[in-house]
Amino acid sequence: MPADALPPDVYAVLDQLLTEASRAVASGDHETASSAVDSAATVTENKVPPGPQRRLLDHCCETVTDLLEAEDTDAALIREYLRATSERLVVEAGGS
Repeated sequence: MPADALPPDVYAVLDQLLTEASRAVASGDHETASSAVDSAATVTENKVPPGPQRRLLDHCCETVTDLLEAEDTDAALIREYLRATSERLVVEAGGS
């Protein structure tokens, strides 16, 4: 298990926020999606130790924010980015 594995509670919050953002994108609510991504970025900054997972999350939040601000971005692309990031997160033993 990587040294930067997420505590289960941090993982749960991040997974919930990424899922919320994905659902909001699917319904065309970019404001809610942006808010969820901003919250995920804040959780990452405050709760995720430096390392590969933090870089992954930082990159995801920055990329999704840019995609949400673009006028012609495909919602499926944003949702896939969020899903793939969530699936790559590693949680400490005893977590999801």
